[in-house]
Amino acid sequence: NFRERHLAQKLRAQKIYFDDMIHLFARALENKHFKENFRGNYDAFLIDEFQDTDPIQTRIFASLFADTHPCYFIGDAKQSIYAFRGAQVIHYQHFLEGVKSKTSLTTNFRSTPELVQAVNGLFTHKPHPFVFPNFEYESLIPAAQEPRGEPGDASAMTLCFFTAEEGRKALTKSKARQRVIRFITGKILDLLHTQQWEVSDLNQIAVIARKNSECQMVLDHLSQHHIPCSLLVDETLWRSR
Repeated sequence: NFRERHLAQKLRAQKIYFDDMIHLFARALENKHFKENFRGNYDAFLIDEFQDTDPIQTRIFASLFADTHPCYFIGDAKQSIYAFRGAQVIHYQHFLEGVKSKTSLTTNFRSTPELVQAVNGLFTHKPHPFVFPNFEYESLIPAAQEPRGEPGDASAMTLCFFTAEEGRKALTKSKARQRVIRFITGKILDLLHTQQWEVSDLNQIAVIARKNSECQMVLDHLSQHHIPCSLLVDETLWRSR
């Protein structure tokens, strides 16, 4: 098939990609001698970010560790963001069903109590927040019990909903993108003009977008309103600003 022919070409050129490493390792584990030698190098295994494993990686772990070694899997379904690389939360769930012992880390040491409460409210607002019926959210407990903000500070999380214009059935991506950017700009201008923020306070604001092109659109719109900003994207040094 194409994968095998393409892989053979890359091996002849002594070049392999990330996916090739996974497939080649899975193939190597079919050799019992190799598998036993690999296991013998370790006393225990700890697999972090397990929610981002793809089906082949999951099969590797199941085949490699079985019941021969102590093995610990650390994962959080909410943080599964590698679907574009084949990660599937459903495989994470199926694998957990076969794990003998499970425990949850329910104390949050990083975030403010206000943010922890907001996240709990978001994921417990309706049952089955992860779609799958057996995948439930466990509410977190903040390690710090005292609020860290000042009285009158903005809420830890605000959800904004944009609806279609009157007479239209749906809001297009292009229209939604423009409205979100205008909304962001308006909020920042409000902080400067109504809340008496200084320009130097703007370094407390970060706008996160999925694509570099969207970051550029936000930058252009903010610049049009004379709001100082900088762009941090994953590109070459010569093109960064």
